[in-house]
Amino acid sequence: MGNQTTTQNAPKKETEQSRQITTHSQTLKELPTTQSSPETETERNQQINTHFQTLKELPAPLYQSQCVLHKCELLICGGNDERACYSYHTLKNEYKFICQYPRDVILDGHCVVKLVDSNSNNDKDNNQITLLSFGGSPHLRHTLVMKYLS
Repeated sequence: MGNQTTTQNAPKKETEQSRQITTHSQTLKELPTTQSSPETETERNQQINTHFQTLKELPAPLYQSQCVLHKCELLICGGNDERACYSYHTLKNEYKFICQYPRDVILDGHCVVKLVDSNSNNDKDNNQITLLSFGGSPHLRHTLVMKYLS
């Protein structure tokens, strides 16, 4: 009889273990996965497309350029290996060439800031700004002033 009791208990333990394994397996299947479904990926792409709008192509490739906002214009002042300065009008979606840095100026790291003039009160002065450009390379540094009339 002792053998029968042992034989009956063993299948009971196996059944309980099988149920536990099955239960754990079902629980794992119900957990959210980190992989995205095709629908989720499509939704993300649509969200990205609604956040960004394609604008007119840049007139020149720019790397490490400096930009300053003035009213509805974004002034793009040179870049690494690019001496040209452009104005981008945000409402018209148009670029306009402004000027170039002098030939002896190397723009290997530079900073452009807008100088605020609190004394200008008339409309002509409000359309004109002064930009300061600092930097260059470790051996050829520059400090330049540019007056820009919008």
